Amino acid sequence: AVVESGSFSGGARKLYISNTAVSQAVQELERQVHLPLLIRSGRNIRLTEAGSLLYDYTRQILATEHAAE
Repeated sequence: AVVESGSFSGGARKLYISNTAVSQAVQELERQVHLPLLIRSGRNIRLTEAGSLLYDYTRQILATEHAAE
């Protein structure tokens, strides 16, 4: 949601949760994969190379899941 909306606040609105919850979830994911996934510069959010790969793989998995339903 953060990537698609381009911001933590946009992601939070899309998910109906707080900015803090979104930020904590991203930080936890980064901790679990031992890599930064987002480049945070002011109000701009960009994916790192690892973040881009993970995002693409996740979209593929979700598309496959949706097709299997």
